[in-house]
Amino acid sequence: MRSIVSLSLLTISVFNTSVSLIQKQSVESLLTTDITGSEYSILFAQEADQFDNLVIDTSTIASSLETANSNEKNRYAEELEKQAAAEKEAEEQAQREAEAREREAERQRILAQEREKAEQQRREAEAAAAREREAAAATPPPSSNISGSKQDWMSAAGIPQDQWAYVDFIVQKESSWNPSAVNRSSGACGLAQALPCSKIAGDWSDPVVALKWQYNYVNNRYGGYIGAYDFWRANNWY
Repeated sequence: MRSIVSLSLLTISVFNTSVSLIQKQSVESLLTTDITGSEYSILFAQEADQFDNLVIDTSTIASSLETANSNEKNRYAEELEKQAAAEKEAEEQAQREAEAREREAERQRILAQEREKAEQQRREAEAAAAREREAAAATPPPSSNISGSKQDWMSAAGIPQDQWAYVDFIVQKESSWNPSAVNRSSGACGLAQALPCSKIAGDWSDPVVALKWQYNYVNNRYGGYIGAYDFWRANNWY
């Protein structure tokens, strides 16, 4: 923009100098030429026209240069606006990226807490199961005078006879109908393999007590022995 302004001033200066030279030459020509008064009038009129044309040309060029300068100023202003808009967009993008990093950090923190909580629960469950196994191994089952058959036990537990076949399948798989059975891995106890053993109120080695507990358990969880039987066949546990 400075170069255009300099060019404008230089151009106007050149034209002003040209006008001065033409005026000087015109006067010198008149002084050294032998002409009449009417010829002087004609020459002055011609010189005046030429001078007016030069002034008009100078004004036109100055106007054009002013327009060019104005256009240059507008272009420069537009570039500044574009630069400001680009800087603003960059700042907004940086802000969005920072917020995204914060959200990701928060998500990772929550996931870490959940993993830690799950691990703590797992350790607590393992510790509880270990304590149950130790207790079952250290404490022999109560001595019971077990008598009767499994049919007698199921009948005494109040289990309908039409479900005995399902009871027989599950108990056979769980404890082989051994009232004093203890699973050395899990610590589950009795005919029904309750875990922990304390789920059975009373003597868990009593087959009738164990079957009563099991009957109530399968009714609440599976709607009866048929549902428990179907689940056991699909999962090998109940």
